[in-house]
Amino acid sequence: MRNVKLRILLTILLAVLGVFIAPSEASAAVQRLNGQTGQIQAFQNDTNVAISSLNNIHSLNWQGLLPVSRGGTGTNSFSAGSLLFSNGTSISQDNPNLFWDDTNNRLGIGTTQPTSALDVIGSVSISENLEVTGDIISTNLVPYTGAVGDVNLGTHDLTVGLQISSSDPSNFIITALSATSGDTGGAPIEVNAGYGFQAGAGGDLNLNAGTGGNTGNGGGTGLYGGSGGATSGDGGLLQLSPGSAQGVGNGGDLKFFKGFGAGGGTDGNFKFYSGNNDTTPAVVLDTSILTTSDKVFIFPDASGTLGLLEANQTWSGLNKFEVGTNSTIYIGSSVKSGCIAIGDSDGSGVTYIIANDGVLTASVVKPSICQ
Repeated sequence: MRNVKLRILLTILLAVLGVFIAPSEASAAVQRLNGQTGQIQAFQNDTNVAISSLNNIHSLNWQGLLPVSRGGTGTNSFSAGSLLFSNGTSISQDNPNLFWDDTNNRLGIGTTQPTSALDVIGSVSISENLEVTGDIISTNLVPYTGAVGDVNLGTHDLTVGLQISSSDPSNFIITALSATSGDTGGAPIEVNAGYGFQAGAGGDLNLNAGTGGNTGNGGGTGLYGGSGGATSGDGGLLQLSPGSAQGVGNGGDLKFFKGFGAGGGTDGNFKFYSGNNDTTPAVVLDTSILTTSDKVFIFPDASGTLGLLEANQTWSGLNKFEVGTNSTIYIGSSVKSGCIAIGDSDGSGVTYIIANDGVLTASVVKPSICQ
């Protein structure tokens, strides 16, 4: 009996000592973690990390958005084709105005449907040089009024216009700005050939209409002075002035060339028209504003013929023909009869003078040879 009691006491003693010597699993604790010591080491939630527990299973979960400061974007998602940029606090997008077409490798600014490698909808400002190795194609070149320098094409030509059809080519039109308010005039247009340097000659100014193709006619060249205003105002001056010498030299010539025919065709003619009448030639030489000394026409070929007395010509005012030496005026020719019509001194009729074999005949009745 005594042995039984000793065994019971020994069992109780061993059980008590076991509690202190080997703690149970339920009371176990982390004593050291990440350089920190203590019987209790705790995890706590923050903005992006949360701890969830189920029985004896503990999980770390991600929550919220990772900000730029932690290497994230601060944004949930992005639209397809968006190019990302920083707005100062997060990574952002502006899909309608900054778009990348990954299928066709095109960049759109101001559009989500770029049609070329770079498609910009809106104004473009370039403060430095713009170098283009290909063609510049534009359907509308809007004038740039803020230019501070000249447009210099170097040795290259400026070619504009596109042939629409054989009968309807597009026009190349240069128009200066028109006045829009007040009593102001329209802007002028000046076309200047280059000046020569030292012994060099000045550049030529050529206005050439296009040559016809095969059976096509050549293009015309028109120089028109401006019309007067709708209610008043004179027509604009059309002036052709050769260059004058500035030092020792001769003045430039003013030359007019008619077109020459070819292949049996006839040469062109010099034709002058008055007013808006472009069908019936008319020549009017008005020298009333000239002084007496200015009314001199010099013809270097003294043996030539000046057709002053052509059909249907009228000379008004006081006229006389004078020469410094002996000269001859022919009326008619060896095969054509001549006739002189002189108004009577009393103003009541006309006297006709004709000649035949050295005899002059005067008559108030119009002879048949007088047209």
